[in-house]
Amino acid sequence: MKEETAPIYQLLEQWEEEALRLIKERCMSVHPHQVMSTKENIEMILLHSYYIDVRRKRYMELQQSSQYICDQILRDLSSF
Repeated sequence: MKEETAPIYQLLEQWEEEALRLIKERCMSVHPHQVMSTKENIEMILLHSYYIDVRRKRYMELQQSSQYICDQILRDLSSF
């Protein structure tokens, strides 16, 4: 699992850095804490995709929360 997910974790780290940089540079409706929480949620989704030890409802909550913040960032970027 570690070898397969390493590139995804690196990409996720880059996404977090870039999102936080954009928040500092522009007036966006997303807060830095939301970006950090979204990164953690995506990491949990990735982990639970390999080890199915969480209820479906919790998994879907993680996914929906992450999707909402990503969509919000995209909306904010498209308005500039």
